Amino acid sequence: MQNTRSSHRQKRILQVAWFLLWLAGPAGSAGSAGSNWTIGWGSGPALALSIQQLNPEREWRVSTLVLSGNHAFEEKTLLAELRTHSRPWYLPWKKRPLFDPVAFETDLERLQHYYKTWGYYQAEITYELQTDGRTALVAIAIRVVENGPVTVSTVTVELASAAAQQGGPPLSDLRADLPAALPLTSGTIFTEAAYAQTEHVLRQAFLQRGRAWVEIQRKAEVNLNTQHVRVAYTIQPGPQTTFGETDVTGTQRVDPQLILGELAYRSGEQFSLRHIKDTRKSLLGLDLFRSVSVELQRAEEKPREIPIRVRVEEKEPRSIRLGAGYSTEEEFIGHAAWLHRNWLGGGRRLSFALRLSSIHRSLGATLVQPYFLAHANKLHLDVQQGQEDEDTYLLNYSRFRPRIERYFSPTLSGFAGYRLEFLKFNEVASSTVQTLGGIRREGVLSGPSLGLVWDTTEDPLNPTQGGIVSLFANQGGKIWGGEYQFFSLTAEAKRYQRIGWGVVLASRLEIGLSDAFGSLKNMPLSERFYAGGAGSVRGYGRHTLGPLNRADDPLGGLSVVEGSVELRRSLWRNLSGAIFLDFGQVSLDSYDLPFDDLQFAPGFGMSYATPVGPLRLDIGFPVNPAEDDGPWEVHFSIGQYF
Repeated sequence: MQNTRSSHRQKRILQVAWFLLWLAGPAGSAGSAGSNWTIGWGSGPALALSIQQLNPEREWRVSTLVLSGNHAFEEKTLLAELRTHSRPWYLPWKKRPLFDPVAFETDLERLQHYYKTWGYYQAEITYELQTDGRTALVAIAIRVVENGPVTVSTVTVELASAAAQQGGPPLSDLRADLPAALPLTSGTIFTEAAYAQTEHVLRQAFLQRGRAWVEIQRKAEVNLNTQHVRVAYTIQPGPQTTFGETDVTGTQRVDPQLILGELAYRSGEQFSLRHIKDTRKSLLGLDLFRSVSVELQRAEEKPREIPIRVRVEEKEPRSIRLGAGYSTEEEFIGHAAWLHRNWLGGGRRLSFALRLSSIHRSLGATLVQPYFLAHANKLHLDVQQGQEDEDTYLLNYSRFRPRIERYFSPTLSGFAGYRLEFLKFNEVASSTVQTLGGIRREGVLSGPSLGLVWDTTEDPLNPTQGGIVSLFANQGGKIWGGEYQFFSLTAEAKRYQRIGWGVVLASRLEIGLSDAFGSLKNMPLSERFYAGGAGSVRGYGRHTLGPLNRADDPLGGLSVVEGSVELRRSLWRNLSGAIFLDFGQVSLDSYDLPFDDLQFAPGFGMSYATPVGPLRLDIGFPVNPAEDDGPWEVHFSIGQYF
């Protein structure tokens, strides 16, 4: 009994001692003013300590890291700012990360700075460390009190009076150069990004109008009592300037004259930032250089005629590419290519490529001749021998496709080409031949092709804003020496728009029309329209949406409608998710767009970003599947669906 009372007495003394230590800890701690630590009784060996109270001679490891109180920013966004992290739940075999007290204190400062960067100047960051002496584990809890952001009360833009002096234009004329809208406006949250972006927009406006030496000073007065910020920009536009001589550096095998031929400006022309950007884009488009920079040669005297320096780093002229992949439609895919980027000089490209999959097999060569007939033109000569193994047919073909491409502007491009092909169709079901009224099993396809593409997207691999409108036309006939007689026209529009919360709304609509001259057998089976599959309506198998023969092989059609509406959002690091609604239908008749018979397929997808485009997995569910169709279709592919 005596031992029991003694034990209880010792326990009470220990609890009182810890209570006094807890009371004294925050006031006497040598830590930062934002630190906070507590003791949880009844937790066995677990103790709550400040950073300074951890035994520096022990090796502490992070068991858990939890963040709470955040409303303006997602937890994953804030945790990405930290160097301290816990072990992912899906890697239980890995050792827990070491806890570095110095790095953790820096993390707290980094969080504070992050909130300030986005306008939360009075955010409070506190923490709790729960330790286990037996296992040397630290459980971290970070608490955020955001206290609301500061907002912009006024934004003023002033032009320095000196701009109207030294023979310059009056201030009233210079004010016309100011952009109508700025990223930072009255009533919005004051963020460092918008603060800097507004200066950038103002600078770009004057650079675009020939004022290469524009100087801008910015000032922000933050009043924490009212939670308001007054912002002011003072602009010294500088004189009107022109392009001077251009110096090229970094070339080894490429002729510098080739680079000078790609300049979007001429010496003596008014300076414009757009010409600088267009020059860099053109040089990168040659695929001869790893990097390209087009920069002003700065000088203290700020001359009105500005010399330009173009710096390049050349790629190796020859390369061999080997690759392999997998998709649910083509199954295993292999390809090999040899490329010469500067064959015989002048930026001429020569390549040979081999591709093998369950559907496509081909061997081809391509020659690209820049500056063909005009500086903005490129001549493409494509020769290919190949095979397409579809459910409807087995096609063996020989193709020669010359075309001239031209960029009319940074967003508008087009081509005019010619198709000369020998086609031979095998393994065509008799029911397909009977339904279509006969087919031409082999013959020559000869005729012109045209195309226009208007592209305002910012990223060709994963666009999030802008749009693409494309128009393609093909024609074949006896007048061109061919045996197939037909024409086809395809128009497609795509739109991408950010709608908030990191969500991108992507939509597309495609319409196709075609007709055979005379008998339907004059339309090659490979030129008919098909729908369904990974690049089409994802609730259906490849080419299975639309008319089928008695053996359920696709017949294709002469008119088609396809479309999609998709919501995309980043989920975690390189992983993104999407929900979509696809629709489409194919008609056997010409000029018969089947809007009244559309088939729908909702679904969802996941994608993982890679340097060559996203790896994508989509699952689509047909709304009205045929009796022999499954309740869903799974599609795996590389690249955005559209």
